[in-house]
Amino acid sequence: MKQLIWLSIVSGYRSNSFKLLIILCLGCIGLAWLSASFSARSPDTIMLDVGLSLLRIVLTLMGVFWVQELYYKDIERKAVIFLLAYPISRGQYLLARFTGVSLLVSCSVAFSALLLLLVMISGDAEYAQAWPVNLGGPYLATWLFFWLDIMLVVAFAFLLCSVSETPNLPTVCALGFSVAMHAMGPILDFLRFSAAADQSQKLLIQPLIEFFLAVLPDLDRLDIRPWTLYNEMPPADLMGLGAIMAIAYTLLFLSLSVICLNRREIN
Repeated sequence: MKQLIWLSIVSGYRSNSFKLLIILCLGCIGLAWLSASFSARSPDTIMLDVGLSLLRIVLTLMGVFWVQELYYKDIERKAVIFLLAYPISRGQYLLARFTGVSLLVSCSVAFSALLLLLVMISGDAEYAQAWPVNLGGPYLATWLFFWLDIMLVVAFAFLLCSVSETPNLPTVCALGFSVAMHAMGPILDFLRFSAAADQSQKLLIQPLIEFFLAVLPDLDRLDIRPWTLYNEMPPADLMGLGAIMAIAYTLLFLSLSVICLNRREIN
């Protein structure tokens, strides 16, 4: 199993994905810097906010891409048959691939966080902000929760790949899942508390969103960037519940992936 994990890491590296990752990260940092340059107020906050948003999108894309390359293509090309010829079960094979993707994502998250931090520290703002950004513990916590977010989407992508027989469908659905689960919470808050919300929309859409959030994870809970942007720490209990929710759903998706792969006919 260790050899398969190492093979996953080497395969991810040889796919030139890290070169693409570096280019995309530099592009995101450049866009964040331009956003701050055109801001008349709080340039550090604008730069950090835009940088976090763009880098999270890029890292989610890379995580789903690695699932497609390292797991789904094994099944599509029937290469998994030769791997399973060794004394390894299907569940062990899937967990080895997931561990390999997790290590690739973790290295990417660490690289992106360090790159953005270095750019923020080296930046020379023309004036001191009234509310300076906090690049200490809150910054690290924000990236840790982003990592949980990405790993949950990666686990969902594994589940889709375990049942799908259509190329690229797991990638599209996993990315759509990420977007939808980030949007559900704000949409529900708007329908509940905004005076501008239409009553007919409340009656039609609100019950559906409440149902989906009851059975699916609310990824918006994992976005705690106000802590590093404005020094506004979210309630500790909500942060803890968000982390537990992410870990629980990740384990659930992985368990379902193993069950589906064991029942799938591969020939």
